[in-house]
Amino acid sequence: TQAENDAIEAFTLFSDATKASLEAKNNNIIDLKAQRSKTEEGIASTKSELGDSLDELESLTKSRADLKGNCDFFIQNFDIRSEARSQEIESLRQAKAYLSGMQ
Repeated sequence: TQAENDAIEAFTLFSDATKASLEAKNNNIIDLKAQRSKTEEGIASTKSELGDSLDELESLTKSRADLKGNCDFFIQNFDIRSEARSQEIESLRQAKAYLSGMQ
């Protein structure tokens, strides 16, 4: 009958549309899985870079602390060292003058 033929045709169209939709969705799932894999690789790489950066930061922080200690020593003792150097220069001038007078 015509109603059965119409129902069969409608079912066939629905079945074909469903298969096409499933195939498209499966392809989309495959694409999304590939994208997820790349994203996870990127995350792992970024985490590794972060670890390296944190190690470098720690090393630089230690170096800075060491250098600051040295700089603080020079700053705190600058006047004393400057005075000692001035006295040494004056002593050398006096010795030179004394030795020049001996000729």
